[in-house]
Amino acid sequence: MARSHRPTSSLAPLVLAGALLLSGCGGESSGEVVGTADPQASASASTGGAGSPSASSTGYEKATPEHPARNVPVPTLPEAAKEETFDGAKAFMQYWQDSMQYLVQTGDKQYAADAVSPENPGYVDLFDQFAEYYNTGQWITDGLPNYRLESDGEWGRVEGYYILYVYQSRPDGRLWDKSGNSKRIPGNSYNGQPQNIYLDYVDGKWKFVRISDIQGIDYGDN
Repeated sequence: MARSHRPTSSLAPLVLAGALLLSGCGGESSGEVVGTADPQASASASTGGAGSPSASSTGYEKATPEHPARNVPVPTLPEAAKEETFDGAKAFMQYWQDSMQYLVQTGDKQYAADAVSPENPGYVDLFDQFAEYYNTGQWITDGLPNYRLESDGEWGRVEGYYILYVYQSRPDGRLWDKSGNSKRIPGNSYNGQPQNIYLDYVDGKWKFVRISDIQGIDYGDN
């Protein structure tokens, strides 16, 4: 598969943020985040690498209609993620997934924000939406992000970045409040098709830049 891409789709990985804004507190967005059901699934996710503490060791409780998630494992950057290799990029993506799931379940953006390239500050602004939900007594059930990174067999910078394949998917979630009201957060499977992910490696650290669609691929309606 060729590395053809549309570089303008800069909000694609914020699938969940876009879906939340659509269903709850704002206008339409073309972006979306994706999803496993909980950190237990994240711990064995296909992005690989030793990531955050296990859910069983922290007393994690997934979110329910009655309460937000409790004792969510704090993301930890694995040592492998410090290497400028494909395995290092995979380990970083595990950290990115853990950080996004932590953001969605707690409203705390610090880990996800630190992993984003300064070239794309718009992501950090969108992360603030999650803090707003939790600060106003709302929370999210299900609909957590999941990413699977793959290589096309080539390794090296293209257009100044490492461009790899990423598969993302997200089940439906819901945004709840203390009165028991909820709104659906639409999921998205991207038709099981890959997208291009742009990563950068600067001063010994991987940074997330963006995800964009690949030209000619049918991503379906959700």
